[in-house]
Amino acid sequence: MKLIYAIIFTLVFLMFFQINFAKGSSDDRYFSLDSSPYGKSYQEWMEDWWKWYVSVDKLHSPNFEGLIDGHEQVECSYNQNISSPVFHLWFINPDRGQIVEESCNIPQGKAVAVPIDLGLMDYNDPKVDVKTEDNLARIVKESNIFPNEFDITLDGTPLNFTNDESNRVSTDLFNVTLPENNIWYDTAVESLSSVADGWILLLKPLTPGEHILKYTGGYRDHRSDPGIPTGQGNKDPYIQEVTYRLLVNST
Repeated sequence: MKLIYAIIFTLVFLMFFQINFAKGSSDDRYFSLDSSPYGKSYQEWMEDWWKWYVSVDKLHSPNFEGLIDGHEQVECSYNQNISSPVFHLWFINPDRGQIVEESCNIPQGKAVAVPIDLGLMDYNDPKVDVKTEDNLARIVKESNIFPNEFDITLDGTPLNFTNDESNRVSTDLFNVTLPENNIWYDTAVESLSSVADGWILLLKPLTPGEHILKYTGGYRDHRSDPGIPTGQGNKDPYIQEVTYRLLVNST
């Protein structure tokens, strides 16, 4: 009889542990991937982020600071839609180094889009031999395999947003606008068909004051990770530690 009670107790304990572990695995500091923050899906917010990011010319992109003549020091809010409930952070170019720090002033009450690891492919890219949505999706997804562990922390506390496939976002075909002197050195285009893929995180609005966001970006291949088959992985593997100092305005 004691043995039966012990077995029952063990089963109940395990069920309780599993339930609480599952509950603990959620994180209410960011919007879940299956949600629709402010009436838009994660796919739509990724499209929104890309439309903003490529609309900024080199003179106003922090990734070109100190690299081109006439570069202007600008706020992170440059060219963003002030009426949007989501504030976009810059993607930090790998050329800026392995350890990078960036600061941004963020209006109170806005969610924050964090581009961890993501890519975009468009019809102007020379790798696109067949101009179809499926081909764009195939190429961009192939460039986004084997990302590094994200190791994301917010104010010193880990976020459970990982590089798992379940957190990966892929868009349908959408259009971006490339300005003159754009970040890709391409000809200006008013409407360029594109597909995006990768990992983007939507933080819920932060409290007023300073917040420190840290994460690891980059990709691996067989040279940086022996577990990856030879010839597979990103052709330009790198690892980058990004620290964002987010200053949330109180007014």
